[in-house]
Amino acid sequence: MFELLHAHGVQGPVWETVIVAMSEYATRVLDPWIRTGEIYNKLVDKVIGVKASAVEREALTVDRDYRQDIIARTVVGALTKFQAAMRAGRGWNPCQGAKLRTYFITACLYEFPRIFEEDLRWRRTNQPVPVEYDDINELLEAHGPRMFRSAADPVAAVTDRLMIEDYLATLTGPDRIIVLAVAEGYTHAEIAHLFPSLALTPKAVERRLHRVRKDARLALRSEG
Repeated sequence: MFELLHAHGVQGPVWETVIVAMSEYATRVLDPWIRTGEIYNKLVDKVIGVKASAVEREALTVDRDYRQDIIARTVVGALTKFQAAMRAGRGWNPCQGAKLRTYFITACLYEFPRIFEEDLRWRRTNQPVPVEYDDINELLEAHGPRMFRSAADPVAAVTDRLMIEDYLATLTGPDRIIVLAVAEGYTHAEIAHLFPSLALTPKAVERRLHRVRKDARLALRSEG
């Protein structure tokens, strides 16, 4: 692969094959690292800092679209630098013992803080992250269409929204976090791991969610 890349000037079909393979591999590695916060441990090991608050990191953790955007931009940046370095006779060289995948993931680790901080500078000015990311309005705005009736019945949809808003507003902080995380598609085990402040086991998360759902059905039925 190394010889082929150099023979073709790090471009053309060979380079395109590397782009696809490395992009897919890096996404599979970076996504769980970011979701679990492991990426920050990896950066600490390499003495790389990230200028992001706990709330900003949490936003990246729970918002799948946001996370995928940052990952995609990180991969593109790492690929661009990888290509430039190879063309200049620097960068990855299997003769030095580094596997291509390992080398590229390391390149992504160095690129991630730059991409994340660049995005945060824009967001802090134009789209501030909520102080409380588990705020009920965040949940309703992000998942409202899935939680209410068809838009074919707008009156019923508005009524449903108000009823659910009233109920969700009564939840405790931990229960709101669990509801938001479940709405984002996280498992009970992931919720327990990603939100250590809850001090809950996966089974405890499951029990709390079961209770919330049961109470919600009773509350909304009585309102209906």
